[in-house]
Amino acid sequence: MKLHNEEFNNEKYFSQDTDMSFTVIDVDCNEKLIAKYKKKFVLDDQVDLYAERTCWTVYGQYGLNELEEVVNALASNSKLILVSDVNDFYDDGLTEEEEKKLANWIGCGDVEVVYGDSPVNCAKNTVSKLDRLFFDGWRPLISVDLESELLQKTKNYYQTLGETLNTTKVMDATRGKNLVTYIQNSLINLPVTLMSHDLDVVIDAFDGRPVLLVSAGPSLLKQLPILEKYQSLFTIIVASAAYQNLKKHNISPDYILVVDPNKKIVWDEQSNIGLIKDIGCDPKTAWSNSKLSFMTTHHPSIKELMYAIGYDVSSLYTGGCVATSAFNVARMMGSNPIFMIGQDLAYTDGKARVDGYTYEAKIRPSQKLSPRRFSVPGFGGAGEVETDPALLLYKTWFETQISQMDETIVFNCTEGGADIKGSVPASFEEVCKELTKSKITKQTQLYEAKDDSQYMEVLSNGIKNLIADVSSYRDSLTSALRILSKRISPKGINLKKLDAANAEIREVANHVKFLCDSYSAKGIKDIQIEISRDEERDHLKAFAYYESIYMEAKDGAMKALTFLRELDVFYAILEKQNWHSSSEIKDFIAENSLNKY
Repeated sequence: MKLHNEEFNNEKYFSQDTDMSFTVIDVDCNEKLIAKYKKKFVLDDQVDLYAERTCWTVYGQYGLNELEEVVNALASNSKLILVSDVNDFYDDGLTEEEEKKLANWIGCGDVEVVYGDSPVNCAKNTVSKLDRLFFDGWRPLISVDLESELLQKTKNYYQTLGETLNTTKVMDATRGKNLVTYIQNSLINLPVTLMSHDLDVVIDAFDGRPVLLVSAGPSLLKQLPILEKYQSLFTIIVASAAYQNLKKHNISPDYILVVDPNKKIVWDEQSNIGLIKDIGCDPKTAWSNSKLSFMTTHHPSIKELMYAIGYDVSSLYTGGCVATSAFNVARMMGSNPIFMIGQDLAYTDGKARVDGYTYEAKIRPSQKLSPRRFSVPGFGGAGEVETDPALLLYKTWFETQISQMDETIVFNCTEGGADIKGSVPASFEEVCKELTKSKITKQTQLYEAKDDSQYMEVLSNGIKNLIADVSSYRDSLTSALRILSKRISPKGINLKKLDAANAEIREVANHVKFLCDSYSAKGIKDIQIEISRDEERDHLKAFAYYESIYMEAKDGAMKALTFLRELDVFYAILEKQNWHSSSEIKDFIAENSLNKY
């Protein structure tokens, strides 16, 4: 049995800025991870139940006597989670002695019981019990003598658990690395929304040609000569990194989807190609060609922040990469069927990306180190291919979404890479030939220029209000820190004043906390981990931890204010500009001091 997880603590596989605070393991049914179950667990010598801060999981129905050896061997700061899809199995039918034994295990924190009506729901309910601050990781105890039905359920449980934790891990690492950049870019780019269109304009302009999603997988090149011939049959949405490959084959997509916060895309700005842009993308890209720009955001908290300032940005749900965002645009359009090429989601011929991938030369050396890989079924179920944790995350996302789309057919025409369960594997050339029979015609889209620059005053006032709110948050934190600083004085802390200061902090608006805490997220998380693992903390230590978190939060508020004050100057200048064209805006932002961000 192979489950899709990863050892994230191995620096050989991941760059130093990746969050490595929780180990997600690869379960490969090898003897090192398996306890052999007959009438009780017979522990393999290499199953290290003494491992510190480990959350062990057992799926199925076992008697307490069978589990006793496992529980007794656990390290004092480890835990065993008993998982059952038989409701109340560990609550009903126990003898009085067994009830006392289980209550003692649970009371001592050695054992926790999780129920669900299916392996998938059991896995989802388990995730909430895995305290990623307290534990270093999780490991399974799996019997090698399971009957086929229970074996399949066990596989389904651990597959879902592993994929869910892998998703959390990859998304956390992405957010931790790019969140501040996304927020700052979003605030710099917010005025662009006054000159750009909302995503609804793209949806309304859909002319019925089925959507073709073009991604930067290594199998893409062989499909491009075919696409060059048949491009008018499709509404083509391409990931920005794959656009140059299309251009070399004289393929003009309908839309380029732009998300990257650090890299300016290169395209023919004189063309009629629409640009679906995340508001947090690179400012040089965001401020280019506003007439054909459609602004959106993938992040609910950024949407809330933009709304508080004065503009309601369109939302675009994502599964963590630009290909998943493009898929959701196709769904919003109502395209049926949806076609995909370049969607390998695996290492085809040893490559993760198409030759000529736009950003390949800019990838840091640490990012080129190959992570541990997993074998998954290949395209159409033919053989196996290798994938990695991030690509597996996106594969799982597509499969989950497709399984929920009862009336929409998704054709995977990649002809390489991983099999995407639920999609229909098909020859791209045969699909194109079939579509020629439907007499589909391309409608030329003419988008009117938008100019709401007169509303710049609203955004400018919104920034001033945000500065006032962040300043108030900083002042509340300062007051709390002043009170906490007296914890070692003879009179101690005035708890009534501390409660009042804490109440003020709790009342701070979510978008203000989101902005400020993004600057100090790592420091706050490190303190939270320390708190969760300190088994000897008393009230004085608790106050000290309070103080440390508030100091980190205040530091975040100060950094936010530094940025917002520069932004306020930028907005004030924009408010006085006469915005006649996007080129004027682009020239202006290139000269502005905020360009350094």
